[in-house]
Amino acid sequence: MRRSLLVVSMLLACRAKRDDDPRGGSASNRPTAPPAGPIGSPHPIHVIKSAASGRWIVACQARLDTDGVPGIRVHRLEHGFNGDKLTPYLIRGGGDGIAIDGFVEASHDDRWLAVVRDGALVLIDDASGREHVLAGADVRGEIATGRQIAAFDADSTHMVYATLVNGQSRLAIRELASQAERVPSAPPGIVWQVRGQPPSAWLRVTYLRRAVRPNEFPHLVTSSAAGSQCRIDMLAAFDFAPDPLANVWLHSGTGELRDAQPVPDRVHDTAETRPAIPASEEDVVSSVDHVYRIKNVRTGAVTELPGVKGPIGQQSGGVIAIGRTIVDLAAARVLGEVRFRPLAVEAGGRALVPAEDPAADVDDLERELPIGPLRWVSPTPVAGESRTL
Repeated sequence: MRRSLLVVSMLLACRAKRDDDPRGGSASNRPTAPPAGPIGSPHPIHVIKSAASGRWIVACQARLDTDGVPGIRVHRLEHGFNGDKLTPYLIRGGGDGIAIDGFVEASHDDRWLAVVRDGALVLIDDASGREHVLAGADVRGEIATGRQIAAFDADSTHMVYATLVNGQSRLAIRELASQAERVPSAPPGIVWQVRGQPPSAWLRVTYLRRAVRPNEFPHLVTSSAAGSQCRIDMLAAFDFAPDPLANVWLHSGTGELRDAQPVPDRVHDTAETRPAIPASEEDVVSSVDHVYRIKNVRTGAVTELPGVKGPIGQQSGGVIAIGRTIVDLAAARVLGEVRFRPLAVEAGGRALVPAEDPAADVDDLERELPIGPLRWVSPTPVAGESRTL
């Protein structure tokens, strides 16, 4: 028997908690359906992030001819893209969106977005449209080196970000409801990355043990253009010279700091310690003899999906794309198919696809990026049923 685990755990229990939360990120005060109109401009497009509701997306588009070759075209390569220059755009509710320097992070309820624009960290409330420019944020290397300077806690009540106080690297905790800030005790070095750890209120802060110049920050090893977030992140590697990094844990509610294990030169090879975090319900998709199965880790129930083919694709909440098929993991059933492999999916089961038939086959990673604008479509039901084993 040939068995392979292909992807992904879905934090369904955590997601359910967010959707029912009566605080600022609830479904009652933010849109729950994706926009009906076109998304993006009629140019090559690569989606890098989308809201579970489909309300907003972050996408890279080439809207100008920059390579001297007639026409605007972009090819996907093993370690990036080739062709005209891609620029990241934040598109809220459809249309062309606004150009940004780079996307930093979104809150787990998708209401709050942190982006770098015009060289500053900007916090956006997608429910009201209000923006907060955080002038004191330390954005050095955020776009060019893969540094992540901000993250949100699991219940979407706080954002923690790197800032400079009298020239010293510090952390700021911003309460999202009031926009009030406080600066807890500083980690003993330059803050390099802030990462949320759902479903916990603890965030992992990675810092450099000694002072370095910005051009010495750990940097991405990639063939993509410097300073561009429009790259294939899963194929990029980090170079942690000139100095090993270290971790500390920060509680977003209390500001408490706790020590963690040092991080060696390759962070993805590291076994770390952190404060206890409660387990969440998970569904895992695997393939046995080329037949997809969904296993609920909590209950042990296994559902087989005969006839579903293609690579694992985009996911959102409890919905995942497998090839052109849209699957509801929480219900362990096939919702239907779309004509082209989705560029994103939303929690209601709709898929983001080109509004017009693409000139190139979007299933072929060696060929051109699909052409926008995009649109959200509901999958067409297909024959066949899932089987519980």
